[in-house]
Amino acid sequence: DLEDLFVYHNDGSASTVGELQPGRNVTSQLPWRDSCSVTCFQGKLYVIGGGFSVRVDIFDPASQQTLPGPQLNGRRLEHAAASSSEELFVCGGLEGRSYP
Repeated sequence: DLEDLFVYHNDGSASTVGELQPGRNVTSQLPWRDSCSVTCFQGKLYVIGGGFSVRVDIFDPASQQTLPGPQLNGRRLEHAAASSSEELFVCGGLEGRSYP
């Protein structure tokens, strides 16, 4: 279903979220971070870590707003994120200059 399909694009200077739905163009600017992880969870798009950050940004397509989420327990870069209907998972990647 295209109503739930989003794309996160990072061109090196800005990050954009776009909703892929025919006849509708929804975008929001997010803070730029390299090697972050992105996943959908409970109808929102989560941009997690990256750039050795603990930061989480949550994009809500209904309000077209991006809000800060809970911080990670440690800095993450090049990690993976996935979600189920009830939980969001972040695993692996780099912490500091080495793998955790």
